[in-house]
Amino acid sequence: TWRDISGNLRIRRKFSFSEGLVKTLTPPDQLFGSCEVEAFASRDLKFPYSAIMAVYESEESVSMVHSYSRIYSNIEVEEQTNISEGHEGCWTLKDNDDVYSFAVFHNGSQSTERQTIKLNITNQSGQVKNLEFKCKKLQPYETIVIKPYEIFPEIIDFLNGKEGSCNIHFSISNAFTRMLIGWQTKNKKELQVTHSNFDYS
Repeated sequence: TWRDISGNLRIRRKFSFSEGLVKTLTPPDQLFGSCEVEAFASRDLKFPYSAIMAVYESEESVSMVHSYSRIYSNIEVEEQTNISEGHEGCWTLKDNDDVYSFAVFHNGSQSTERQTIKLNITNQSGQVKNLEFKCKKLQPYETIVIKPYEIFPEIIDFLNGKEGSCNIHFSISNAFTRMLIGWQTKNKKELQVTHSNFDYS
């Protein structure tokens, strides 16, 4: 299922693995949003998770990451085994005159009320900048992109030419909170991505 950034359905397709165990999916032209893959099997696969790799190509780089989030099933929601309070870390910030950092997360199957999202940015000197910003009500399956420099315009001076780190705290509905995180050159020629991990603190 391909959706635009607002969560609106664009295209839904079905395919079979009966003739091969690898499929390549290409986004519709000009789509900025998300792709959800739901897999069904006739036998026990042991790991109930589709092994999906996403490849991001730009003019001067190629980067790849495995699927970083997922929509919870109705059973998980009913049994309250889902985690929708996001406390994500492992987000390295590399903002300078040529590069900006970003993060992406996706809301789940229900809307999420307005909230205050918190960022804790630490530079290599151990200084911490605690930031907050208001986030609008999120529609089902909506995609959110966060660029720290838009919230904290002084980030380049704060990092002082070195890498920093960021933890983020937010809520979504019926979806896992792991984020896509990345770095893009301001001339758009290079892009690198990975995913966040739990903030165990």
